[in-house]
Amino acid sequence: RGFLLEEYEYIKPTYHVMVDPKLESGVWPINFLDKIKKKNPEVIFILNSDWRNKKAFQPYLSWNIRWVCVNKTFTRFTRKKIDLTTISFSGNVVEVAILSSFYMGCKSIYMVGVDFTGLFYELLGLNSHAYGKNPENKNKSLWTIANDLMFHSMAVRRWSYLNNYCRIHGRKLINASFGGIIEINRLSYRKIFKQK
Repeated sequence: RGFLLEEYEYIKPTYHVMVDPKLESGVWPINFLDKIKKKNPEVIFILNSDWRNKKAFQPYLSWNIRWVCVNKTFTRFTRKKIDLTTISFSGNVVEVAILSSFYMGCKSIYMVGVDFTGLFYELLGLNSHAYGKNPENKNKSLWTIANDLMFHSMAVRRWSYLNNYCRIHGRKLINASFGGIIEINRLSYRKIFKQK
């Protein structure tokens, strides 16, 4: 939902990744795609390949979309190279974006806004994202919260595996986010822009 940020139209990213099941299930309206395209007409979407044949996505098939299979996640045993033309490694939206970048040949990736604290802010009723709150998360059940915590724990563990994968394949993740719990190659956001 990064397109909700005020800066989105200025940045106009080349790619926009959406793999969250909320888009297919209707929790997020399908017209999110239209809103993104209106703000960023040249965007290339990276979407979950499970959606390709779904009725709701048929009007978008002529758009510039890359479909990625998101059925496997990183483990401590992951060693092979990323190949997004087959069933490849995935996880949450940030992981899919990183793996897509690796597939395209990027050697270094600078992350901003990757702090992994959103769930905890959400549980406290605070803004969980740069754009504010996700309204659909307002009335979660205890069961849903327990599942969220479990998946959050698994995602944090995958960051360790992902970092190990980067070492093996000569890639580098640089976290320029403010705060958070992902302590991977920290570099100040301001320092990056002073270097440029």
